[in-house]
Amino acid sequence: MNIFRKRIKIIDAFIIGKYLGTFVYTLALFVVIIVIFDLSEKFDDFLENDMSIWDTITQYYAGSIPFYVNMLSPLINFIAVIFFTAKMADQTEIVPILSGGVSFNRFLRPYFISAFIIFSINLISNLYVLPYTNRIKNKFENEVIKKKDPFTKEKIHMKLDSNTYIFIDAFDN
Repeated sequence: MNIFRKRIKIIDAFIIGKYLGTFVYTLALFVVIIVIFDLSEKFDDFLENDMSIWDTITQYYAGSIPFYVNMLSPLINFIAVIFFTAKMADQTEIVPILSGGVSFNRFLRPYFISAFIIFSINLISNLYVLPYTNRIKNKFENEVIKKKDPFTKEKIHMKLDSNTYIFIDAFDN
C-alpha cells in the first residue's frame, strides 16, 4: 500500500475525486431524466396491470437502470471530462500545476486512472450484472406489460446434425 501512496500524489487524488464525482453526479442526473421519461411513457401500462410502486421499482427499474447506466457511461464520461476540466481551467488550477513543473503527461495520469476505473466497472457490469438484470426486466415486460405466454418461443435456431440447421419463427404450446 505504501508503494501506491508514493505514486499517487495529493493532486492526483484531487483530480481523480473531482473526475469521478462529476461523472457520478452527471450520470445520476441523466438516469433520473431517462427514468422520468420512461415512467411517463409506460405509466398507463403499469396502471392497467394494477402494478404497485414497489413492484415497478424492484422488477422493472431494477433491471432497466443498470442498462441505462451502461449505455450512457461513455457519453457521460466524455461530458464529465469536459465539465471538470473546464471548471479547473475557470478556477485557474491547470496553469499553476503545469507552471509548477508538472509535465502535461504527468498531469493526464489521473485522467487515465479515472477512465480505467470507469472502464473496469463497465466491463464487470457488462459481464456479470447486465445479463441478470436484463432477464429480470424482460421477464417483467413479457409477463406483465406485453402479457406473453412464458412458454411461447420465438425465433428459434437449432442445429440438428452437422449439416442441418432449422429456424422456427414462432412456436406456441
